[in-house]
Amino acid sequence: MNYSIEWLKRNLEEGKRFKYLYFWGHQSNKKEITASCFSQWWVAPFTVDNVVYKTAVAVAQPLD
Repeated sequence: MNYSIEWLKRNLEEGKRFKYLYFWGHQSNKKEITASCFSQWWVAPFTVDNVVYKTAVAVAQPLD
C-alpha cells in the first residue's frame, strides 16, 4: 500500500485512529532488531563525499 500525507489526513478526518511509534529510545538488543533501530542515535555508519559518519546526527551543512 502507498501512503501519503493526503491519505493520512483523509483517514484522520474520517475518524480513524492510529497507533504511533515513538522512537527516541536506542538501547541495543543483542538478540533481535527492535523499534529502537529507528532512533537518530542508532549507530548506522554512512559515507558522503568520502567522509564516514557514525550516525545521521553527525551530518552538518557548512555555513557559507
